[in-house]
Amino acid sequence: MDAHEDSARALLNTAGLRATRGRLRVLGLLAGQDAPRSHADVAEALEGEGLDRTSVFRNLRDLAAAGLLHRFDPGDHVWRYELRTAAAGHPHIICRDCGTVRCAAGVSVAIEGADPALMARGLEVQLQGLCDDCA
Repeated sequence: MDAHEDSARALLNTAGLRATRGRLRVLGLLAGQDAPRSHADVAEALEGEGLDRTSVFRNLRDLAAAGLLHRFDPGDHVWRYELRTAAAGHPHIICRDCGTVRCAAGVSVAIEGADPALMARGLEVQLQGLCDDCA
């Protein structure tokens, strides 16, 4: 068992979830990503691991419900998932031409005068522009 799997097991235990093979694989995959991934991306990457698309979907759903994953829709009606980390709450940059979604973990956005009730429920910032390939 490696350090990443130990960490994933600890996260699952803290969230009150069993450390199943599927959950460990999904967490392990997303921990190594530099951008949010869709269900299709995760299912394709784990295809050789013996996890079918339905199992991947259920694991993503359960991990997001437990607060271990952040789930969001960048506007194309396809949920993206990423591991919740200390850098959670960062904005995402979305290419207006190709739809590529990237994390903007180093970007800080100040929100002034927002309704406190809105802030308590969560606030998501999405920036739009052109990626390097489309610029």
